[in-house]
Amino acid sequence: MLQQPTIDQNADSENQLSPASPQAASKKERLMSLDVLRGLLIAGIISADCWYRSFNYDWESFDITDCVFPTFLFIMGITVSLKLQQQDRFQRRTWYQILQRTILLFLIGNVLHIEERMFYMISQNRFTGWRIMGTLQRLSICYLTVSSTNILITKLKFHAIFLALCLTIYLGFMHGYAVPNYYLANSPNSEIICGRAKLNEECNFGGFIDRMVFGNNSKWMIYPSDPEGLFTTLSSLINAYAGLVFGRMLQQKKQEMSSSSMVLKCIEGGIRNEKLFRNWILLSTTFVILGSLFWSFDPIIRNIWSVSFAFFTSAISGFAFSICFYVVEILNISFINETLCQPFIWLGRNSLFIFVAIVAISNFLFGISHNRSYYSIYFFFASFLGEGFLAALFAILLNLTLWLLVAYLLYRKKIFITV
Repeated sequence: MLQQPTIDQNADSENQLSPASPQAASKKERLMSLDVLRGLLIAGIISADCWYRSFNYDWESFDITDCVFPTFLFIMGITVSLKLQQQDRFQRRTWYQILQRTILLFLIGNVLHIEERMFYMISQNRFTGWRIMGTLQRLSICYLTVSSTNILITKLKFHAIFLALCLTIYLGFMHGYAVPNYYLANSPNSEIICGRAKLNEECNFGGFIDRMVFGNNSKWMIYPSDPEGLFTTLSSLINAYAGLVFGRMLQQKKQEMSSSSMVLKCIEGGIRNEKLFRNWILLSTTFVILGSLFWSFDPIIRNIWSVSFAFFTSAISGFAFSICFYVVEILNISFINETLCQPFIWLGRNSLFIFVAIVAISNFLFGISHNRSYYSIYFFFASFLGEGFLAALFAILLNLTLWLLVAYLLYRKKIFITV
């Protein structure tokens, strides 16, 4: 029987550094910089949701808001490396927790999609299906993959070999397979001419696999190519494994510090943290270089999660986490940590719950009024500011303020909802 999402009155363990010895078990440290980054991402999701409902983007467009979900994958990789250790691989409870969380994330994502279609199905009095894949579904698959390999494979070079194999499969089929011609489901007389190495919305190999699995219609996927489809999950593993490497480096530093004397810890702590920060910046720069190399033949396309997109967003995630770590953990200025960062910590400590609540409330309001909550706020400001950037900006700020209030109340009551 699946365990229901839990309300933790203290704290979840995802951000906690695993102790290097049993004696240190009671001294787990919480990585505040990871909470801050999560909070920034939730703020980004609220902003991106409003922004994309106001402006349209092309298939190959790239915007900073496209980095939000990849950074969640990156954070997931960090938390996996901090929480799950190789010595846990023989414990049945560890595998049960991995499978439980994978299934729950996948089911929650599908429940949100069912809710989105429910009102339409009721009004039409017929079954219309729902989207099987999605953001949480892809997160669950990546979590299962990275968690399993992290506790089974010790050396990072074998993780690199596994990831290289996944990318070889992705690039080989995406650029080398000749996608057959087909007819659009809503236009049976319009034949789509496809072929090899076509990365557009109608003819990319990822969309072809989704249509083969879910059927050549729009009942179970975003048609004709699902942005979070099955095949393109292969390349999204880049973001998760990038986070895993960052987490392994952090864990190694903490283990080195635990073997030092108390005096050396005080002297070397700042030095080691700054060295770690420089190594992360260097690694993020390497991701930029790799992304540039792949960009020469694999364009940046978020909707098929191209390899260049994955490396560039991994670099952005790495830089963002490094900066958060430097400001929060290394500088450790009380005004910054206790005042400026607090709103993002409120959001970050209940990031999954707030994300699900945002989507669920938006779906509900759209179902009963055919108008999402953002549109009501947007058109209110547009009535005296005019439609466009300024009205969208004020709508984003008000929407963000409302969710900050919710996050603050949960944080104040020490309610942290996890799966």
